[in-house]
Amino acid sequence: MYYFLVSSLPMLKRDEAPFYSLPAFMGLCADWITEHEYSILEKLELVPVSISESGFSASSVAAEWYRWEICLRNRIAKARSGVLGRDAGAFMLEAEDEFTEIDKAVQEIFLLTDPLEREKALDGIRWYKAEELEFGHDFDFAKLCVYKIKLMLREKWTERLKEKGVKNLNDIINNVYAE
Repeated sequence: MYYFLVSSLPMLKRDEAPFYSLPAFMGLCADWITEHEYSILEKLELVPVSISESGFSASSVAAEWYRWEICLRNRIAKARSGVLGRDAGAFMLEAEDEFTEIDKAVQEIFLLTDPLEREKALDGIRWYKAEELEFGHDFDFAKLCVYKIKLMLREKWTERLKEKGVKNLNDIINNVYAE
């Protein structure tokens, strides 16, 4: 059932704009997967909610992604709160698992001084985790979940336009001088 759908999807590369948009991908999947699978795929986001709120099966790739992403976001909150001298507790989600590889990666990433490079590095480890989750899932629903994760990561960067960044910078400068 998944062979045709998965084999028709173009390969996603970390540094290239995706061929399909997220709505186009979801539209394609709607024709090939069950309503239940579609609802799971639809709920899968880059910003996780708790596993119990997500409705994902505990052994699913989607749940594993959320567990890992929650752990990553908690480590980021701790790193940022340490720099700002704030309590991270208000910004953390309850974590079910600990991923030791995240600690070292976040420490190294927070040595970067450029916020854009830091965000790219964080998304780089997210991409690596998605590829890790993809291993062994060639023609199944988990492959579609990972494909969506990668597509969301790519679209995140595709949406960041230079013109919008210049406009935001000009708005900030104008606000500073207006005061």
